[in-house]
Amino acid sequence: MNIKIRLKNITKFYKSGEEKIIVLNNVNLDIYEGDFIVLMGPSGAGKTTLLFIISGLEQPSLGNVYWDDVPIETLGDQEMQNYKLRKIGLVFQNYYLIPSLTALENVCLPMWLLGELSESQAKLRAQKLLELVGIEKNRFNDGVSKFSGGQMQRIAIARALANNPDIIIADEPTGNLDTKNSKNIMELFNRINKEFGKTIIIATHDPKIAAFSDKVIFIQDGKITLNYV
Repeated sequence: MNIKIRLKNITKFYKSGEEKIIVLNNVNLDIYEGDFIVLMGPSGAGKTTLLFIISGLEQPSLGNVYWDDVPIETLGDQEMQNYKLRKIGLVFQNYYLIPSLTALENVCLPMWLLGELSESQAKLRAQKLLELVGIEKNRFNDGVSKFSGGQMQRIAIARALANNPDIIIADEPTGNLDTKNSKNIMELFNRINKEFGKTIIIATHDPKIAAFSDKVIFIQDGKITLNYV
């Protein structure tokens, strides 16, 4: 399999006065096409920061992120914007859906930002994605506040798939869900990985989530302590 993303000597630190706070410490990791990775560790271990660096939302203090052997820090502003919109789909614990938009419009939003599809094409694709994640057709035009937490996370996953990204990155996607909804969401991620070949990277502190993955990577104090395949 091809290596999609290579993290090489990634270090991230912040300065607070004269103190240097190290969040990630010399992390090296290869992410292959089709991987289903669970990144495990306690709160404050560096999981979220690592996901943000992979997705281009944050820059490492030291080291390089390579996408198909191209260092992403060499991308221009427009290329980086396309990388975020086209290559990576993001799912968060708190969903981050736009309250003033319907379920359908929330899924359309990344397609509108990319600007490659007409409005009707974007809506048709959004409808198909909402069906895929299990949202009933008669709910497509409901405001997102009318949905349960599990349903909102399904809408967020549909939105992450909008521009057909290679990789889905999810930060504690079951953190606000009960056991039943957590299982349903993880089964949905598993289907997206197996049927559609999407690379999945999920950060969690819940050991039950690890059972759904092919690879488990443990991170603590900013370092990878164990890489279990």
